[in-house]
Amino acid sequence: MRHLALILSDDLDRLADIQQAVHKAGFSANCASEVAVARSLVARYADDYHVVVVDGKMLKDDLKGFVRGVRGNAPKSRVLILLEESMKYEAGDPFVTAVEYSQALDLLPRLKREVTRYRSSPVNKSEAG
Repeated sequence: MRHLALILSDDLDRLADIQQAVHKAGFSANCASEVAVARSLVARYADDYHVVVVDGKMLKDDLKGFVRGVRGNAPKSRVLILLEESMKYEAGDPFVTAVEYSQALDLLPRLKREVTRYRSSPVNKSEAG
């Protein structure tokens, strides 16, 4: 099974770090530096993305709306939100993980191991956060 991640960040240095960590964890990756492009990719390839990595710094005002859209279009996709130290995010969804950027990239290998387990059981769109 090919494991695919979508990375959304407009910070090129951070994007490179995230992409390297994603590849090291065993995912192939698509990258987007614009929200509209990421939304379009999720809508078109919803069932293909195992993990959507979101740079919370980029989406301060529309983070919840973006995550809700990802979960609605791709209910089997895991969302990893990278937060700044001062940011807070209450997910309330077991498929959404929000952690500080300094710790987030270390979670990718664990997410890779979990992908097969959660992707093998059906998730109805009505159950998505």
